[in-house]
Amino acid sequence: MPLWLVAGSAGMVSSYVSEVGHNYLYPALGASQRNATLASTVAGPALAGASLVGVLSILNKNVLSDPAFGFSKTFLIGAGSEVAGSYLYDGVLKPRL
Repeated sequence: MPLWLVAGSAGMVSSYVSEVGHNYLYPALGASQRNATLASTVAGPALAGASLVGVLSILNKNVLSDPAFGFSKTFLIGAGSEVAGSYLYDGVLKPRL
């Protein structure tokens, strides 16, 4: 399986976990809409980064010890992709739909 397909799939899973947290977990905890939005702004990228680290480490145990990837780079890629995706959707696409 090509690396780009694995990385893209892992990114999709991490973004899905972040959105599930935003849509179901925070409201179920009894958070108000304002607090749920604030929590998802902070926790969404953290969940996406942690999920990406988890998925990639399950698929290949050596990913996190590889100097090209490592824990921090992998986490930041997951978190950064969630921030960029949310910005592009909420700030660019959603107003035009």
